[in-house]
Amino acid sequence: MYTKDLFMKSRIVNQKIKVLRNKLGISQTMMAERLGISQNAFSKIELGQIDLTLNRLYKIADVLEVDVLDLVRIEEPS
Repeated sequence: MYTKDLFMKSRIVNQKIKVLRNKLGISQTMMAERLGISQNAFSKIELGQIDLTLNRLYKIADVLEVDVLDLVRIEEPS
């Protein structure tokens, strides 16, 4: 159960990254260039096929102009 819960929370973070990137009008290619990785690698991040390191998460937050906590904060339903 814990693993499934962690997976679902991870997917939420990946989706937040994609939504924020699109909101700013940044393509996957541009995002990848700013992060110093390939477009394919960034696509896999958004799809949840690559686990994010803390360092990479901070870099993504910086490019998206948000606090890293905004990416990882998961609102629990009340």
